Amino acid sequence: MTESAWVGKTLLGRYQIVELLGQGGMAEVYRGDDPNLGRAVAIKLIHRHLASEPGFLERFEREARAIARLRHPNLVQVFDFNHEGDVYFMVMEYIDGPTLQTRLRELTVRGERLPLPEVVGIMSKLVDAIHYAHTSGMIHRDLKPSNIMFTGRGEPVIADFGLARIVGGVSHTVTGAVIGTPLYMSPEQGRGDPSDERSDIYSLGVILYEMATGVVPFTGDTPISVMMKHVTEPLRSPLAVNPDIPPLLAQVIETALAKNPADRFATAEAMSAALTLVKARLPATKPPGRASPSPSDPATVIESPVPAATTPAPRRVESGRRPEAAQAASVSSARAQPAERVSAPPPVIAEPRVATPMRPVPSPARAPGMPQAEAKPPAGRSWMTIGAVAIVGVCLLAAIVAGVFAIPRLTGSANTPVPTTGLATSAPGVLATAPQIATIAPTGTPGQVAHATGTALPAVTDTPPAVEGLIEIPAGEFIRGSDSAGAESRPQRRIALKAFLIDKTEVTNAQFAEFVKATGHKTYFESLGRTKNIWSVPRPNTAADSLPEYPVVFITWDDAHAFCKWAGKRLPTEAEWEKAARGADGNIFPWGNDFDPARSNSALNPNSPNGTMPVGSFPDGASPFGVLDMSGNVWEYVSDWYSGTYFAISPDADPPGPASGSGQVLRGGGWFNDKQIHLSAIFRDRGTPDFGDEATGFRCAKDAP
Repeated sequence: MTESAWVGKTLLGRYQIVELLGQGGMAEVYRGDDPNLGRAVAIKLIHRHLASEPGFLERFEREARAIARLRHPNLVQVFDFNHEGDVYFMVMEYIDGPTLQTRLRELTVRGERLPLPEVVGIMSKLVDAIHYAHTSGMIHRDLKPSNIMFTGRGEPVIADFGLARIVGGVSHTVTGAVIGTPLYMSPEQGRGDPSDERSDIYSLGVILYEMATGVVPFTGDTPISVMMKHVTEPLRSPLAVNPDIPPLLAQVIETALAKNPADRFATAEAMSAALTLVKARLPATKPPGRASPSPSDPATVIESPVPAATTPAPRRVESGRRPEAAQAASVSSARAQPAERVSAPPPVIAEPRVATPMRPVPSPARAPGMPQAEAKPPAGRSWMTIGAVAIVGVCLLAAIVAGVFAIPRLTGSANTPVPTTGLATSAPGVLATAPQIATIAPTGTPGQVAHATGTALPAVTDTPPAVEGLIEIPAGEFIRGSDSAGAESRPQRRIALKAFLIDKTEVTNAQFAEFVKATGHKTYFESLGRTKNIWSVPRPNTAADSLPEYPVVFITWDDAHAFCKWAGKRLPTEAEWEKAARGADGNIFPWGNDFDPARSNSALNPNSPNGTMPVGSFPDGASPFGVLDMSGNVWEYVSDWYSGTYFAISPDADPPGPASGSGQVLRGGGWFNDKQIHLSAIFRDRGTPDFGDEATGFRCAKDAP
């Protein structure tokens, strides 16, 4: 590949362009350096001829802002967007790992396929990311294996979100061409019809088909012939290509690839729930299986960037959090419980023989997204190969797709309402703004004694006394979750906890410095050789020792855990954090049920400094127990793994959290958040094990004596 004239130049006096990584019909991608923040970045330069299209500037600014707000462990983060003259560019997270396309091609050369457990695991994470984006109002429209990259830890990450809309406008076309790759286009895209989130579900179905079988479902000599096959040709059963595919997985693939959008999963969340059923029945990972030869890929209409070189993949160190999760906005149709990404699903699903009744929920005769049930297995398929479990599983899958059944929770108070709404009770594709429900993010001080500053706390009835900077939370019940929140925070239940102690404020720089001095601990980001964006230099040209009472940031979950252990404490469980924040009566915000921007450090407070503030700066934002800073300032890690279904299946007393998951829970919101939902005590977020930034900290807890 010829080196571009851009190599060696600097954009806006800041972003240094180092090397060309790839190029395509929409843009060129470069590896660059951002010396201000001391990190490698990826820089995508939009081709000049596309930037000259009518309406481009307006689209670029609108879509780039929307993309930059997305935060999810499986989405590439956009850090900046700008232009220099007539060259428009985006600065993104740099992930130096292989694409899914590269992995699939390497397996094809060896005559192998991805192991099915890995196939389902990868797709579950991709579907979760797409569901999050959809609930944030974004549709990808160009999903394909070359847009899916892997971090050094093997996490799949989706790139190029919104690029098709930026360069293509309302019709998603540019001069003389259709944007996208015909191999992965939905039938409605091929016809030039309007597309909604179900178009992304179709593209995910194509990718799932290819991962499971080793081939794509439709090929042809020309891009047009491939698109026409998506529109008119019946799908070849994935079982006919790979007989080892479980029938339940085959049905998930076939549902996602329905020609009619109304016959697909109504939402990515419904597809995620179906994959959970599949995951529960898969055997342990086996060595890669033999695969049939893959036909040559026909030409892409507008090609995606072609890798210039393959290099080792370091672990991903940015953008592990998704503060704009599914609760911030919801698809207008009612939603089912999201799928667990790593842990096993609820026992009622994994063990269908349990006599737990399923209640029918009133719904239209055939709501959008509800596929027609099959009266008998399709030709060539034997449900009996996996016994009665397959039959029950297929029935459950149909219920998930249709959204007409709700599974009663297994435990909990009889007075707790159980969500009964299903999927697709209104037109899919219509995105509606959810009510302003508070957003929970971790903001705690897992360290030694927490020093509160500022004026005296407001009078709080029956507030337990502070013990060495800790607040004692008495034993008893509290209201956890909310039936009006996203599925991951439902159902609302009364949970009983033993008495415990929790830090009054978040751990400070001074406290963390004592820990480092005593133990020689090196944080994860320091181990990478960073000299900026580390706990000891949290701001440009500003050392942590000049900010002793500010919350420590740029730490990972492991760093937080190590500090708490050294201090003779531990990270609080998610349930403990929520009780300490909401009180026994279940406030939406620590101070009550009405949002008040003056009670926390966030982007909604006009007096906030666009950064962290000393802990305890907002005494009027105290929780009913007198715990400070549980809304805003910094997100707080807790001890739990994240599970989107755990609230529905956890025990009613002292829930320990899931045994495993896709990341660690974050709570309480940060200084940069500009939505009330993210600053509430019911919002649940997560970060990958190596995530930490300028708005993430923690506090500690310990058992009551």
